[in-house]
Order: sequence, then C-alpha cells, then structure tokens
Amino acid sequence: MATVELKKTGPVPFSEKNAKRRDYFREYKRKELENDPEKVRERANNYHNDVLKQREDHMEKKRANEKRYSQNLKDKIFLILGDKCKSCGFSDKRALQIDHINGGGNQERKGKSQGVQYRLILTKLESGNSDYQILCANCNWIKKRYEK
Repeated sequence: MATVELKKTGPVPFSEKNAKRRDYFREYKRKELENDPEKVRERANNYHNDVLKQREDHMEKKRANEKRYSQNLKDKIFLILGDKCKSCGFSDKRALQIDHINGGGNQERKGKSQGVQYRLILTKLESGNSDYQILCANCNWIKKRYEK
C-alpha cells in the first residue's frame, strides 16, 4: 500500500474570478458614492443604527435573564432560611435581606455579581453551613449599628 504525502499549503489563493468580483464591487460602490453620496451615507447610518438597536435589545434581554436568575436563587435561599425576619417576624420580601450572622458580608460580596453571590450562599447552605439568616432591613441595620 503506497503512502501519499500531503503537502502543507498556505491560505487558499485568491482566484481570478473572485478578484474580478471584488474589483467590480469596489467600482460599483465608488460610482454609487460619486453619484449619490447622501444615499450611501443614509444607508450606512441606517445599518449602524440597526446594529446598535440589536445590541441594545440583546443587552436588555440579557439583563432580564440575569435578574430572573438572581431572583430564583434568592427565592431558594429564602425557602431554606425561612420567609420572615428571624428577629421580629416581618414577612414582606421587599424588605427582607440575607444577613451574615458573623459579619463579613462586605468582603464576600466584593467583585461578585448578585447571581454569583446568591449561588455561593445557596451552595454553602446546601452543604450545611449556617452562617446566614434572614433579617428585615430595620433589624439588619440595628444589628450592624449595635453589634460592632
């Protein structure tokens, strides 16, 4: 059985046919720009605006997904820790906060997104860590103020 040696080649050479197409297209664009520069500018601006709009829409969807993901994680944490303030029993979720019993929450939050923070807390809680509790905003501020 004969072995065939394969030659290593560089990039595919630009064919003459493609070169003609490229040159024709460049000439067409040059003439169009000479004949109606306003139309060319308008088309470019429209394209640019469309790209910006698509990027904005994408970022809006991404933010909504991240918010939904974070809220789902927070809901799971609240289910594990209870849906009310450990100190006073307040149960309106809009004012409930996750508190680090032994402090250190600021250090834990540095450089992390909300979703990452919640994922970290949830992982710790699922592994049996009990360093967290639910407090309402008032009780949390009172704890910060008087337990230093």
